[in-house]
Amino acid sequence: MADFSIVIVFLSVLIGVSIVLLFSNKGKHKTDKGFQFVYYKLSYRRRMLRDLITLPFALLFVAGFFYTADIRDSRTFIAFAVLFTVIYVTFFAYNFMMWKKHEQHG
Repeated sequence: MADFSIVIVFLSVLIGVSIVLLFSNKGKHKTDKGFQFVYYKLSYRRRMLRDLITLPFALLFVAGFFYTADIRDSRTFIAFAVLFTVIYVTFFAYNFMMWKKHEQHG
């Protein structure tokens, strides 16, 4: 049970930092060329590309998490895999649609 609480704290901090970065970079100029470490300073096209590039690493991380957490329940694994897929596809589709929208408006 202690391992699960560490995951909850980690995710809470990660979500909190993401929200702060999102709002602190809202309405500012976005980078479309060159390296940019902060995800929220990228244009939607670059966000989509970064999502594609980081997908294999994210899959390795998730596989490593399940391996080290020693989760043997297949329902838990399937639920987590479906949740991860839905979140990833949602972010990717949103970035794609916003890229096309901003591309049309110049």
